Amino acid sequence: MNTFLFEWPMLVEAALLGTARRMPDLTPLATELGLSGEGSTPESRLLELAALATNYRWAGDEPARLPLPPLPVCLPETQAYMPDAALRILDQLLADKEPNRRLVGQWTRKCRERGWILPPDRLTTLLSRRKQGEFEVDPVEVKAIMGNRGVWLGQFNPDWAFEPDLTPEEEWHEGRRTVRDLALYAIRKTDPARALALLAQTWPTESLKERKSLLNTMLPGLSEADIPFLEGVRAELVSVKKPKPLQTEMLMHVTELLLAIPESALVAEVVGQLRAYFKTPTGLLNKLMQKIDKRLELPTRFDHFLEPKYIESFGFDALESHTEAERISSWFVSLLMRLHPVVWPLLLDDPQTRPVPFLMRQAIFKDEHEVVLRVLEEIVVNFKRADWVADLLPYKTDVKDWPKLLALLPADEQHALILREFSLTGQLGEHQYLTAEEAAPWSLPFSEAIWTNLGESWMKSPYQPLHGAERQFFRDAVAVVHPQLTPKAEALLLPNIPEAHQHGCREKLINPFLRWLDLREQIENL
Repeated sequence: MNTFLFEWPMLVEAALLGTARRMPDLTPLATELGLSGEGSTPESRLLELAALATNYRWAGDEPARLPLPPLPVCLPETQAYMPDAALRILDQLLADKEPNRRLVGQWTRKCRERGWILPPDRLTTLLSRRKQGEFEVDPVEVKAIMGNRGVWLGQFNPDWAFEPDLTPEEEWHEGRRTVRDLALYAIRKTDPARALALLAQTWPTESLKERKSLLNTMLPGLSEADIPFLEGVRAELVSVKKPKPLQTEMLMHVTELLLAIPESALVAEVVGQLRAYFKTPTGLLNKLMQKIDKRLELPTRFDHFLEPKYIESFGFDALESHTEAERISSWFVSLLMRLHPVVWPLLLDDPQTRPVPFLMRQAIFKDEHEVVLRVLEEIVVNFKRADWVADLLPYKTDVKDWPKLLALLPADEQHALILREFSLTGQLGEHQYLTAEEAAPWSLPFSEAIWTNLGESWMKSPYQPLHGAERQFFRDAVAVVHPQLTPKAEALLLPNIPEAHQHGCREKLINPFLRWLDLREQIENL
């Protein structure tokens, strides 16, 4: 089209200068493009010609194609798809607005154990609802039932993606700081020696903040093998003349770790100092007694044990308390609280003397029983001394303090003590250890007692479902309750519920729980 080639530049020139100043004769071009132009203004004629000419100019051209990366191919599945029975259970679980997390977890574990994976049409539903936080399930177990297609889909939606399969040691070397802490903690629980070697290797290059955080990972498997590393860290911190607050906190934590290792030189030093204050009473009356109990006498201000420099070498603030007596008591009790309980026979010179009753009857603590009880509770919980629990519980009159102590006992002892000592009505939410993932299955009598308490708790607000911690306890209990509770559920609750509230009790308590129990049985039978 020769006319077009020659006259296109004139169109551009007219557009730039304006039709009033430069309007070329475009009749040949208009004729060739089939545009009459009769009655048009010069401006309209120019625009119409330009539009048609542009289309004509590019007609037949193909746009350039952008090179796209090849789409990764999904690997073929090597595992069997789960049967319809498993899918029906999943549908029933997900039919709830808030699926029962314990049952979803049990279903996932069962399918993983069977080697089943989800069929393609169910993948996105489970992935999306999991991401929305409707239930909590171990990502490793969810990934196991996703198959190759589920992992492949993760590249198209970040919400569906799974973390790469890294070992804890790989996460330690490659992960973010928070991930590194968790990775080292995981290694520590299974291989303390390896965790110590990894920590010692990177310790010189870690910042103060990271060092403080990494020290928190050392408690699992703490042993004599950790002493050289901890003593080196402590010596370095003690040598700092003007320590930063973070260094003082680190010093206290390192001291706590060393005091928790019975073989450490620091424990021997502290026990040697403390033994001077565990004194045997003298006098004729005491000599006539067949058994002479020791008595605890606090140190005086003249003791080396109370010098500010000595206290500060442990990471404690020597001037923290307002009075001398408070400072002495605080320092003394702080050490007792951090000492490993295995050294108590060395302090008492008698392995038969029970530390809890001994401390509770000391005259020096007569006005500080609550403080001593808190200290003893920390010792019991931190060092998991289940053998001290029975001695401590009689002094803990507030049952709110019982859960973390009872959690240390074997399940049968927990349950027997709970049934014997007190009612759980209105307090079930504080006893989450009874329904934890690692909790032992309940006996039928214990299940009946808890179920009855749930009904009594619900009756406090019969127009509302259980809420908060008690609601979560109710939902989690389905995983541990005895299966023979099912035929007794109504009979245990309804006789104690006013007739006006029995329908609500069925709707909000009995029916949901029986439905979950039925689903649990179906999962177990897969």
